[in-house]
Amino acid sequence: MPPEIKYYNLSFPTSTVKVHWIARRRVHWCGLLQLLKEKRFIYPEPDILVLHTGGNEVIAHLLGELKFQIKEIFEHMQSQWPRCHFVCADIIPRQNWRHANSQLAAHKARQLQNGFMCRLMFRVGGSTISHKQHHCKR
Repeated sequence: MPPEIKYYNLSFPTSTVKVHWIARRRVHWCGLLQLLKEKRFIYPEPDILVLHTGGNEVIAHLLGELKFQIKEIFEHMQSQWPRCHFVCADIIPRQNWRHANSQLAAHKARQLQNGFMCRLMFRVGGSTISHKQHHCKR
């Protein structure tokens, strides 16, 4: 079993729910599709797929550049897993965005990307998870 995969069932009964965690650091949107293609042959079609990615790209790419790529990824995932419910977790605020020229600009970019993902999930029938309990003092 690859080292990046861990199994936790989040207190759900193992007889009815099986949770597969695929955690890999520094996965950008461009690498997500390849990762999912690799895992597609290992695991059955998911009922729910929760994605928590994109935080590393807040300052690396303009949202306009990412929109086409993200939409393409979701179109592919929907064609591969038509019964799957997609869930995207918001990008959590940070006190310090490394390599950012402006912390305020990075914070605004994070908010824009979260808003875009929320609208996209609404269009594809998915859901979002927001982390309201995480705040950074500005």
